[in-house]
Amino acid sequence: MMMLFLMSSCNSTRYLEKDQSLLKRTKIIFKNEKSVENKKSLEAELATFIDQKPNEKLLFFIPKEWLYLTNNQPDDNAWYKKGIKSLGDPPVIYSESASKKIAGNMENHLKFKKGFYKAKVDFIVEEKKSIQGWSDSHGSDVWESNISKVTYIVSLGDRFKVKNVRYESQDKKLLTFVESLQENAFVKRRLH
Repeated sequence: MMMLFLMSSCNSTRYLEKDQSLLKRTKIIFKNEKSVENKKSLEAELATFIDQKPNEKLLFFIPKEWLYLTNNQPDDNAWYKKGIKSLGDPPVIYSESASKKIAGNMENHLKFKKGFYKAKVDFIVEEKKSIQGWSDSHGSDVWESNISKVTYIVSLGDRFKVKNVRYESQDKKLLTFVESLQENAFVKRRLH
């Protein structure tokens, strides 16, 4: 019974503003995933672009943002509250503009670094809103719980390969200079 009470009181969303939504999950899925080579490797590479990651849990079940928020009251300066707050993390609030930026960065990476020039990356947001709370002999405590889950949808298309790179110039000195820079060239011979 005590554990059930603790779990119900660990709702971080009660400390958020009405228009804010707590990010609970991010995920990457591939359209036509059966045709994706090295899917796990590519997924891990794309995951590095996701800088808006959900908060972790302490001891597998205590949300770190809850520790932070419940011990972040401006009028409470108790030393033990500061210690507990340091175990937590500020809540990650869902941001549509951040999700758009992440999808754009993933798409650019696929196009210009991996050779998928027709790649498209989009995202969908699953928002869950609910009214939560309880009543007891001291009154009631009701709040709106807003959580978001973001899924990035990756459509790769065909991978283009650069078979040969050749530089031409009538100026031999310029050609020699350009050829000396081939190691750092943006376009390289790649047979992925």
